[in-house]
Amino acid sequence: MKYFELESAYEYSNFDGSYEHFAFISKKTGEILYGDEDGEIDEEQLEEYFESDDFIQLPDKRDLDLGTQLVWKFVRKEIPGLEPKVRAIFSRRGAYARFKGFLEYNELLDSWYTFESEMKKAALLEWCAENGIEVESD
Repeated sequence: MKYFELESAYEYSNFDGSYEHFAFISKKTGEILYGDEDGEIDEEQLEEYFESDDFIQLPDKRDLDLGTQLVWKFVRKEIPGLEPKVRAIFSRRGAYARFKGFLEYNELLDSWYTFESEMKKAALLEWCAENGIEVESD
């Protein structure tokens, strides 16, 4: 499978953070199966994928430490002096939107997107290696 296919499946399964979307990957063929809570895959088929040794469900971003943990890695690496301000941002609801606004104001948004992309790729490739899934270089 190509990395962009893996990334697309990951983005689909983490679309809105609600666990309503999911994707399975065949360890043997790299085939990706998409589904959602609305029944794109019937119950029997879904159960078969969960019980199969061939198919594995893509992880949630939190399973790969790509949620809030990623924010703190970025802050510690790129802007340690601004950590108190970022902590204040994350003390209330709607933190990600405010965080991105904060980054934009401080001209750090592009740095964040680059960091996020690199960390996501590293985490996904590591997850694939741990699960015996081959990924072709782009």
